[in-house]
Amino acid sequence: MRRSWRIVVVVLAPLVLLGVWSIRSRAGEEPAAAITTPAEAAVQAAAFTGFPETAVASVEQRTVSDPTNPFWDVQDMLVWEVVFDGISLTVPQPDGEPAPTNPNLHSLTVWLDPETGAPVKIATPRPVEGGLTLMISSETKRLSSLTLDPIFTMSPVPPEKPLSVSAVAEREQQECTLSAKEIVAYYGLFTYRRGPETLIAEKPFWFVYYAGVRRAFPSLGGLNLQGGDQQRGPEYASEEMVVIDATSGKNRFEFLSGRPD
Repeated sequence: MRRSWRIVVVVLAPLVLLGVWSIRSRAGEEPAAAITTPAEAAVQAAAFTGFPETAVASVEQRTVSDPTNPFWDVQDMLVWEVVFDGISLTVPQPDGEPAPTNPNLHSLTVWLDPETGAPVKIATPRPVEGGLTLMISSETKRLSSLTLDPIFTMSPVPPEKPLSVSAVAEREQQECTLSAKEIVAYYGLFTYRRGPETLIAEKPFWFVYYAGVRRAFPSLGGLNLQGGDQQRGPEYASEEMVVIDATSGKNRFEFLSGRPD
């Protein structure tokens, strides 16, 4: 019998999550300027993604709805839609060796809030097969978005490490970036506790979702946390969500999910 899908949480740093969802700018900063032209939208999208403005294929204003968004309500929302085409998601190699490239992904769409310039969503095209169905859907989005309600807010201020850099900063992210059939990313300011005493307030983070990956679920002794054993071998995740520090590029938190055979 095929078992139901499940999620494993991998904590890479001690976190105590807190708060409520909201949308705002970084405390103490001036309100962001509105985006009024396609050129301004292209510049802002390039700053967040790290891809050049020359790769922008189209820019237009659209009214969109997205019931799968796990962080902010997107219902009949006016956005600037910036589409990059002909791009490559690569993992830089030491000593000038050839950089491997994801063979599946060559386009990226960015939605920007016209009033603030903050990114609403960044996503590759949805594939025919192997896309996000467990981590992001109208039924499971609350589970996949850290159900303890952290404070994660939109920010119009581009990160030090854009998406194209943060997505390949560590080995696990590199593996996901190179094999993924779909990537969906959200950027904002994240507030959480590191241990009982340390509050990390409004720090830039990426929440990046990968689909079509193959990551072994963590094991404990001879038993796999998903119910596998040494004789059967590990079970694998088909989707992963990674919370990435946009300043350092370090992973801070992970979800793995999949439908084990």
